[in-house]
Amino acid sequence: PSPPSPPPSPSPPPAPPAAPPPPSPPPSPPCSVVSVRITPDDFPHEVSWKLVERPAGAVVLSGRETEGEACVPPGKYAFTIYDDYGDGICCAYGRGVYEVFVDGELIARGGENIPMPPDGETTRFAAPLDLNGTKPNPPPPPPPPPPTP
Repeated sequence: PSPPSPPPSPSPPPAPPAAPPPPSPPPSPPCSVVSVRITPDDFPHEVSWKLVERPAGAVVLSGRETEGEACVPPGKYAFTIYDDYGDGICCAYGRGVYEVFVDGELIARGGENIPMPPDGETTRFAAPLDLNGTKPNPPPPPPPPPPTP
């Protein structure tokens, strides 16, 4: 007679369930792009500007450059431009102008009679523009061209 067959080997235990994938990082907060563009007059060294968070006053951007851009979280902001001489950047000594955009929409334009520091000319706004259900006052039209002689 033949020896008895060995008992069947037990099945391996089932594999533990696969671990779930790691959670996705939280989405980054939305931001609004604030852009500053300055065309200076004949005295560009007299012009400076800053973009601050309100009401804390934290400076987001500042300088004497002719362009600046920042991605800012939702909130309230103020853009202030200064002219060290107080005569503005238009029109006595050149055709300067400044423009401020939020997400591509023009919210401020000017250049005449910009006060000297510490006052300056200030535009307050919220980002995004409809954060409070309102938009800032529309910017004034550009200054008329100088008369031709």
